Amino acid sequence: MAVYPLYKVATPYNAGELADLDFVQSFDTIYLAHEFYAPAKMVRNDHDDWEFSYVTFSPGIEAPTSVSATATVANTDSANSGDGYFPQSYSYIVAAVNADGQESRGSTPDSATNDTELPRNYTTISWTAPAGTVDYYRVYKAHESGSYGFIGETDSTSFTDDGFQPDYSDAPIEAYDPFDGAGDYPARLGFWEQRLWMGRTGNNPNALFASRTADFENMDFARPQRENDSIAMSISTGESNLIEAIIPLDRLLIGTSDNIFSLFGPNDGILVPTPPPGAKRHVGRGIAQPKPVVIGENAFYQPRVESGVRSLGYTFEVDGYKSSDVSIFAPHLFQNRRIKRWAYQAEPVSVVWMVMDDGDVLAFTWEAEQQVWGFTEIDLGGVALDVAAIPEGEETRVYFVVERQINGETVRYVEILNRIKWTDFKQASHLDASRIYEFDEPVTEVTGLQHLEGETVGVLADGYSTTKVVTDGAITVDEPATKFVVGLKFDAIIETMPLPPEPNKKITGEIYVEMIDSFDVFAGREEDNLELITTREEGSIGPPVPFTGVPDPARPDQVVDRNATIIVKQTSPYPLIVTAVHYGVEAKGRG
Repeated sequence: MAVYPLYKVATPYNAGELADLDFVQSFDTIYLAHEFYAPAKMVRNDHDDWEFSYVTFSPGIEAPTSVSATATVANTDSANSGDGYFPQSYSYIVAAVNADGQESRGSTPDSATNDTELPRNYTTISWTAPAGTVDYYRVYKAHESGSYGFIGETDSTSFTDDGFQPDYSDAPIEAYDPFDGAGDYPARLGFWEQRLWMGRTGNNPNALFASRTADFENMDFARPQRENDSIAMSISTGESNLIEAIIPLDRLLIGTSDNIFSLFGPNDGILVPTPPPGAKRHVGRGIAQPKPVVIGENAFYQPRVESGVRSLGYTFEVDGYKSSDVSIFAPHLFQNRRIKRWAYQAEPVSVVWMVMDDGDVLAFTWEAEQQVWGFTEIDLGGVALDVAAIPEGEETRVYFVVERQINGETVRYVEILNRIKWTDFKQASHLDASRIYEFDEPVTEVTGLQHLEGETVGVLADGYSTTKVVTDGAITVDEPATKFVVGLKFDAIIETMPLPPEPNKKITGEIYVEMIDSFDVFAGREEDNLELITTREEGSIGPPVPFTGVPDPARPDQVVDRNATIIVKQTSPYPLIVTAVHYGVEAKGRG
């Protein structure tokens, strides 16, 4: 893993609160939620320019001001002594709409008295435009002190009412902010159907809220409600059902502390505010943090009262969602410990990286198309505290926060895994906390290694491997080179599963290791008695050359026992990709 300079942004969250901080991302905006803080966001303006702020829930456009209603009374039915003249008071509200379709809240109303049923009578409504660009205006009308209804729209700052009847099914938008104080802050976030969903407040732990459609920072609604208005509901089934996760699959799933539900709308359609969504229970195993990881049509979560990892996906057999234990073949990896943080690396390999609460790391490989999955245990040589996966170019880069003991001091580094798709192994880092260098002219001294002061480090110098001790932030190699990788060494170890148990003892013969772009690999039956696999012709000189294929086999000393397993190991900072291991087995007599 490599090391780079840090960019820091101040936030109000304490270190102990970060584990319960939920977040979702929409392009350059990351929304943040914590039960003790108002909803917030981080906006990326540039690679090294991020801005933190609290979310103000409101439309993206202000309401018009200075609304004035002026009656023009040209007809009082004087020919009939005014018998047909019935002046009445009408109130008017105006809303502005921008090019994105966002409608403002209604303006302060103004009223006028008129009888617009008579010819030549009309009321002129005028107003002052709000700041920003307005696409058009919507005008609403109420009789006396009744409800408002839509009567028309215009792109100017005035409107003439000559007797329009209000459409009371289309009313102006009213202000609504369910998160306006302590105890009402949401703790969980998610996106679904162009809405920002928020759930679990201190006062209502089973409550769910959704923003207006395609307007994530707007919780307003109209009376009666429109289809794109905000949504408010709760999940009540006789259990506590503390909302722990909002999971977007082919339906919106809500994971609670006791169950997992799917939400459904009217006629099994989209989720709208009226009638409110229903909740259908599918799984009786509740969810715990960290937030579930979604991979394709499946989600993976840590159960609240069990150890391990469970999958969640739709199955035709039950016409619903089913949960399965994907860690059933590796329960020892979860014994007496829990997942603290995790992140999904989508490309070029499908791996969920897990930081355990004891500081170890597990890698969970999931290839649904091949029906292949499995766990790998990883020791970073320090205590892993956090992990994140970020798409960068053709790969998803994986970052760890690692606490290390360096030169007698406790330090924390943000380290990034090396790219899997490297082009030159001489600059592909297979060392921890490493730095990569390239010089125009060959050198023997490499500086800038203060972060590894006093440590014995692995060095890759123009492809040759050696070890040195960092002194005063530098190392000196024996032969000059232009390309260097310097970092902490680690061992890569693969051990095959034992063959199915049989009463007869077994013995292994030759070991063939199929590999891609790899070298300096050992194989055998016992870790302290391994044989180097030859990947180049005898007598070849120069730096190592990556090998692809099946080299000559290793021929370790034969061992007779009932557990026929093979160990493949690499201790040098070179690439290692093993695609298959082949070996012979002979059955012996009982004994």
